[in-house]
Amino acid sequence: MIMADDTINKIDAQQNSRMAVLEQQIKDLKEDVDRVTQEENERLKGRIRHLEKWVAGAGAVIAVAVAGLGLVEITDFGFAKTGKHVEEHRDYFKNILHPAMVRSNWLGPDYINLEGQSAPEWIKDK
Repeated sequence: MIMADDTINKIDAQQNSRMAVLEQQIKDLKEDVDRVTQEENERLKGRIRHLEKWVAGAGAVIAVAVAGLGLVEITDFGFAKTGKHVEEHRDYFKNILHPAMVRSNWLGPDYINLEGQSAPEWIKDK
């Protein structure tokens, strides 16, 4: 019976040592998984930060463009919004600006001497 006890003790000792080795390996693998997970999280966070910067930059560019177009539309530099505005701009150019560049007496032949004269009705409307 002593022999059987020695064999059982040896088998128990071997199993205990193998269990200790396996437990250490499991512990090491868990630490490796945690380390790799942490590294992957940091890498993904870095990519997200980089993309957030791009989105913020694009948003800023779009905001400036929209604000610029809004200012252009509000000022006289803006585009005509209706056909009426287009006609007014065209009439102003044809009747006032273009004649002033082409001839010296741009008000017409009836307006040679303007001293003491009142302005024509079509000028008063503007």
